[in-house]
Amino acid sequence: MTDSNSSTHQSAHSGYAKLDSNIAEDENAKLAENQEIAGASSRSDAIRASADSARESRGSENGNTTDFQTPVSFAEWREALELSGLPQRDIKSYSITIKWYLGYCKRARSRASKRTANAFIETVVREKRPSPALKTQWMNALRWFFRNASPSNSCRKDPEPGAIPAESVAADHATNDDEKAWYDRFIAELRRRHYSYHTEISYLQWIRGYATFHRTDDLESLTEADIRGYLDHLATERRIGASTQKQALNAIVFLYQKAFGKELGDFSDYLRAKPRTSLPTVLSRKEIDRLFALMKAPYKLMAQVQYGAGLRVSELTRLRVKDIDFEQSKIIIVGGKGNKDRAAILPDAIRADLKNHIERNRDSYDNDRENQVAGVYLPEALERKFSNAGKDWRWFWVWPSRELSTDPRSGLKRRHHVLPRYYQSMIARAAVRAEIDKRVTSHVLRHSYATHLLEHGTDVRTLQELLGHSDIKTTQIYLHVMRTNESSVKSPLDL
Repeated sequence: MTDSNSSTHQSAHSGYAKLDSNIAEDENAKLAENQEIAGASSRSDAIRASADSARESRGSENGNTTDFQTPVSFAEWREALELSGLPQRDIKSYSITIKWYLGYCKRARSRASKRTANAFIETVVREKRPSPALKTQWMNALRWFFRNASPSNSCRKDPEPGAIPAESVAADHATNDDEKAWYDRFIAELRRRHYSYHTEISYLQWIRGYATFHRTDDLESLTEADIRGYLDHLATERRIGASTQKQALNAIVFLYQKAFGKELGDFSDYLRAKPRTSLPTVLSRKEIDRLFALMKAPYKLMAQVQYGAGLRVSELTRLRVKDIDFEQSKIIIVGGKGNKDRAAILPDAIRADLKNHIERNRDSYDNDRENQVAGVYLPEALERKFSNAGKDWRWFWVWPSRELSTDPRSGLKRRHHVLPRYYQSMIARAAVRAEIDKRVTSHVLRHSYATHLLEHGTDVRTLQELLGHSDIKTTQIYLHVMRTNESSVKSPLDL
């Protein structure tokens, strides 16, 4: 190892140790100030952190710790954790943290090592701003993982430290030298054709799955038979649905035809996944009321808007101030599914609450302008034409995030809208508390909107326009739900 590499290695290792030390010091200080509030649980975390640090120091002196950059392997960590003798509370907490960390490594296309653990901790501490007790809990989980893991025999090279991205900086886009053969061309072509970021991530995951299945990154050399083999695998081994298999097919065809400029031959004889026909889950009005009663602002208002206007979750979270027309009681959906615009109903019942909510958002907007934060995201063509529109109040989000985050495409730090998955988790938690024994997701509110309108006399063509469906067959599924609910046919057991 050269002096330069050795220096880099020692600096990185000391950074990891320093982070451990700082977290432990923060925790001790916090516990000293709030001893009565924190309680015995937090005190035991601090004691365990000190003991772990001491053990790691002794291990380092004896030369038996894992090198800072050495990838480790620990496939049986769940079983080992269950048999560790730790309190059940710690086992559950450690399991959540370790799965979180390993998911981070997977998105970053990296192996588990103390270097990536350090990047992970720095990321989540910066983005989540946890309490000192929670930071120590995360560190304890990773310490346990690396104490019990074994050095990996794989010779795969991890990305350089600077390539380990924060979750908000698109960990899905972290790549390595082998992927460069197709990655840059693929992403450039997607963006040139103005595909959405969601589609970009989805297609990228499918192409990586395709590359992993064939164990090569030289995708341009693969043939139609290889594509057929992967699609067969999805249908027979992974048993995915027909629509999911079609998405994988679209991603692969885009790669070859648009990124590689290669015309594909016939491979239409691949095994097609069986289409599944299932009725959508619909909540009754009483269940809707119970759900809303157990939600807090602003997520309750978000749910009311989604149910009251029949929006998709992406359409809901991307609403801007200019899209709410209070005078005409309309919500304008811009760039919905299929990049189509439409008008939806603004319910009178929440008009005042929504207006007050938007006015309260002025504080975040004014604060961003005072601190010279970059304007909110705009479609690329619009941003080029009106470079300052992102700083205009009319383009500000209706549901802005509380924290700033880094735009995964431009790298600018700006205010994004509320993450759909966080809003969806609020829906799921409220459904559990409301004791609704159905699988409740945010999309169930859209299903309920459509079914309840049909039940109150709205014709199917009007509903198709309100929902933004291209094919009326998609809308007609709600007729089956309505007929099932209103059926006068009785079971013979009830006769």
